[in-house]
Amino acid sequence: MNIQGIMAELAETCTSIDRLRGRSYGYPVEAGKPIFVSVEYPETITYDDRGNGSSLSIPLVLVVSPQVERQAIIDFAPFVAVSGPESIKQAIENRNIQTGGPDTYDSARVQEVDFRTYSIAGQVYPAAIFTIDILYSQT
Repeated sequence: MNIQGIMAELAETCTSIDRLRGRSYGYPVEAGKPIFVSVEYPETITYDDRGNGSSLSIPLVLVVSPQVERQAIIDFAPFVAVSGPESIKQAIENRNIQTGGPDTYDSARVQEVDFRTYSIAGQVYPAAIFTIDILYSQT
């Protein structure tokens, strides 16, 4: 299992969204200027002792604005939508069915998104944190 490769591939997938091109990081960031996404370290790795595969739960953090007020939810809307040209869920899950599919994992599912504040370099930002479930075969 190549965790670094999985994290990098998730970030690269987000670059299919125009406003995230050049602003997608396959690792936790220490500083950043909104708008960006950062793939955090896996929360959980579940090993299948029957040899059928493993699963990972990886958070992806979206920061769109330094504002904690009403404007932030408006800024989040296209990215947290179920579908659409800026939908992170659609970009990640569509990669499963694109020609060739993902290189470092079998499939990904965006399980949920939570809204909370996120601190980077002492600055607090409103953030949307996506939980991405990754399936990986042990071959």
